[in-house]
Amino acid sequence: MTYIFKSFVKNLDDFKQEVEALINTFSNQLTQGERDNLFSIYDTSYPKSLVPVSEISAFLSEITTVLTDTEKQSLESLTKTMPTELPLSLDETKSFLEIVGDLSPYKENELLQNISTARYFAESYIGIDLIKKIYTKYLDHFPYYNNCGIEIGKVRLNSINYIKYTINKVKEELSSDDYYFTRQDKKNSSIYLYENKEYPETDKERQSVEIEFNAGLFTNSLEVSSEYKTALLNATLMIRENVGDCANDMELTSKLSKLFAPYSTIPLVVGV
Repeated sequence: MTYIFKSFVKNLDDFKQEVEALINTFSNQLTQGERDNLFSIYDTSYPKSLVPVSEISAFLSEITTVLTDTEKQSLESLTKTMPTELPLSLDETKSFLEIVGDLSPYKENELLQNISTARYFAESYIGIDLIKKIYTKYLDHFPYYNNCGIEIGKVRLNSINYIKYTINKVKEELSSDDYYFTRQDKKNSSIYLYENKEYPETDKERQSVEIEFNAGLFTNSLEVSSEYKTALLNATLMIRENVGDCANDMELTSKLSKLFAPYSTIPLVVGV
């Protein structure tokens, strides 16, 4: 059995389409210049994993097009769902590290890589995706017994998009009315059949069963809880202090392990 990462649950293009659909419902339409400025805010914020709530509020206070309070609030609320790839924004990380002023493109990218490394270690160690992602899991066949579950291999399963299987060279889909799933915080989630339901037959081929699912904790950096943010910020600091120091790799791993131990789904093994 295998599973692969497909994408983040929502990408920037999907989000911008939602924004476009929303602003098209406004009683007074934004001018083309205002639309361009609006989407420029999102395009500029995305690489920095910043959810630009305050920037959108400022934009709404400056435009000449008259919008109702409800319309303004709806755009601000939608902005809060903008996706980010990282659990920390560049700005909040700079603030924590006491970095003043703008960074060169090279230094900015370096800091983003530090954050990404901290996220990767955290997710690998605690066994949970911090930012929600879409995965596809493949099986060679369904369980032989109907009372057996299908372990997903991921903690905090949010939804099953589909379960497809191949029979007689034709791809079919298992009805969502036939199964349910467990949503666990500290153990791998599983899929089970409802009572009196049966797993279908499949072709005797590799990867004849395909399951697409959504797993993870947060939609974006804005949603990440303060506890996780604090740990990630400290991890980013540790990583920056040890860049290029191969001799301290084991010591760094030990420190990071202790840092994320309270959130771990596995026992703490220092130095591994």
